Amino acid sequence: MPSATGLTPNASETKPGALILGASVGAVALITALDYVTGWEISFSIFYLGPVAFAAWRGGRDAGIALAVVAGLAWSVADVLSHAYAHALIPYWNAAVRLAVFTIVAVSLARIKGLQRQLVAAARTDGLTGLANTRSFGEAAQRELARMRRTGRPLTIAYIDVDDFKELNDRRGHLGGDAFLQAVARTLVANLREIDMAVRVGGDEMALLLPETGVDDALSCLGRINVALSLLAEEEDGCTCSIGAVTFEGPPSGFEEMLRRADELMYEVKRSGKGQVRHDVVHVQAPGEAEIVGEAVGGV
Repeated sequence: MPSATGLTPNASETKPGALILGASVGAVALITALDYVTGWEISFSIFYLGPVAFAAWRGGRDAGIALAVVAGLAWSVADVLSHAYAHALIPYWNAAVRLAVFTIVAVSLARIKGLQRQLVAAARTDGLTGLANTRSFGEAAQRELARMRRTGRPLTIAYIDVDDFKELNDRRGHLGGDAFLQAVARTLVANLREIDMAVRVGGDEMALLLPETGVDDALSCLGRINVALSLLAEEEDGCTCSIGAVTFEGPPSGFEEMLRRADELMYEVKRSGKGQVRHDVVHVQAPGEAEIVGEAVGGV
């Protein structure tokens, strides 16, 4: 289940499962049997790298190292049983070399996979606040619209703008302004469910995507967030936030329409005094035809 930022990694990428380890150990056992049957003159060394690489890539570094140990020992046992050595220490040397090679491969692949995950996350995350970025927002919104068309469940989107942010930057400097944006982001995430998404759209503007959220739940959530942001502004000598939100009880034409309606409501709040929430409901009656019922939620 995704977090409020929408960016929680898949559990299969963070913790090795029994299936991964079981499949890898089974592959090592099969390769070892073939290695023993064919004798020491035919090398199967490269094939042991397959299960080790699979475990490291899918299960992580610890799983890869565990398979490296299993593969190294299995290969050494098959080698010792298949022929005699000229010196008693040679098997130990060979086992150490094999274990070192397998471990290097496992650790390197796990590191590459970790870097790949970091790059993917960086491409989908706002570097300042840690929230999702607009790319992730658009993708998530399209998924929720598709879900809405299948289930008929409502969907709420909100647009948030920090009031008088330029004045805050002038008063506290850009570092102070950045710190306040980070505090706003943390406040949003703390007041959302795990299935919700908080996004930094750009500058001092953020947005919320609230799946399967009807009018009552949306009003409750927005009121809670508005109170929390107002308290934050008082505690940190910061700024209030203007929020425009729309609950769609039927599928809109697209993501752009959702964002446009919420953005328009946010600017209505800006013009009417700032630091408040404006919430509307859209009842879609037919393709291209919509009825709008406005509901205002006052600021604190």
